Amino acid sequence: MYEGVRSPAVHMPKTLSDLYFAANRFPKAIFWAGGTHIMSRPHYYPDKESPDIIYLEGIPELRRISRSEKYLEIGSMVTFDMLLRV
Repeated sequence: MYEGVRSPAVHMPKTLSDLYFAANRFPKAIFWAGGTHIMSRPHYYPDKESPDIIYLEGIPELRRISRSEKYLEIGSMVTFDMLLRV
């Protein structure tokens, strides 16, 4: 089933700047957040065309929640548990 598919290279940026660099350097990479979408699709991964993974967990800016009188900004890596604590 996985013949010819190598183990992916996993890139773990620590800042948004690192993420931007990794996304430009590996344009076919899969962005990995929780992994539910990727692992629940039988033919989505592994993919010979996307041999790299960019893991988003280590970027604090994506886990940020900001609140003002008019807005609530929710980072893309904020969990439901984190949101319920606001």
